[in-house]
Amino acid sequence: MRNTMTIYGCGGTGVNVVTKYITKPQKDEPGYAHIQPYLIDTSSSNITTDKLNEAFYKIKLDKNVEGSGSVRAENVEEIRQQVPNFITDKKPGNISLVVASANGGSGSTIAPVLMAELVKRGHPVIGLLFVDDNSLKSTENASRTLISFDTMAKKAVVPFVAIIVPNRSITNANEMAYGYIDYLAMLFSNENHGLDNADLKNFLNFTKVTSTQPGLASLMITDKLEEKYNRNPIALAMLHTSVTAQEAARGKFVTAYSCEGIYRLSSGKDIADKTIFFTVEFDDVLDTMKHLDNQISRYNEEINGVVNRSIKLKDESASVEDDGLVL
Repeated sequence: MRNTMTIYGCGGTGVNVVTKYITKPQKDEPGYAHIQPYLIDTSSSNITTDKLNEAFYKIKLDKNVEGSGSVRAENVEEIRQQVPNFITDKKPGNISLVVASANGGSGSTIAPVLMAELVKRGHPVIGLLFVDDNSLKSTENASRTLISFDTMAKKAVVPFVAIIVPNRSITNANEMAYGYIDYLAMLFSNENHGLDNADLKNFLNFTKVTSTQPGLASLMITDKLEEKYNRNPIALAMLHTSVTAQEAARGKFVTAYSCEGIYRLSSGKDIADKTIFFTVEFDDVLDTMKHLDNQISRYNEEINGVVNRSIKLKDESASVEDDGLVL
């Protein structure tokens, strides 16, 4: 039976990315998981059409202001209280994908809380996090979001696996994200020869089958091995389009756990020989954190002279009233 992949769009960026799966729903295709999209935010400012209302859950706030204004602590209590209700209302499928920006105020708080609640309930889940370094505040938010995922994974004693998408260009980042979602829908379709749900649960929860300790790990996806991979992953999943591709992919990695399958072996379609590699590793998380820390230091050095400046404007010939008005 075909799997369902639930995609949760969290915060403004998550809502924007996932909206297309609601306004332009994809036709179910053989070899792909059925996609069920849902949206959650502290603001309805990104809900641009009535078509989104049924899928949208708005966090109820105790104040008259919507959103978090890039302040992650602004609505954290409301988010903690209401995320369990959201999951009960918008139920997860066989695999869940949590999509958010790590830089904002709402999505960057909703995403780790949502992922932790899904893990607590025993649901396999992957994060898809957009990360940029466009300002000191957004970079600090991104750093603290990734640290949150890592800390919560250690508390849950279950690894949190996430795709990290550099958000230097919104258009390019979105295209990358949609490509990753397509590949994940293929991997988790439950229609691949030799690859079942139990294999993929162990792939994500690699601490069950390896001696690795839990934490935030990155998921890297590519069908062009030479472009990205010069490291050995903790866990590896391979999806081949043919037996020929399967043979060619053998021996490419040294890894603690691996699983593999052949995409639509019995479809009868002529598909180009290739392998899609899904690797779980810590390296990309560490590289991203190092970059964010360096950017925070640079911002602090450059901004310090600006934010600590003060100016004094005066006119010796004018009179100053008690309320500061100069006449």
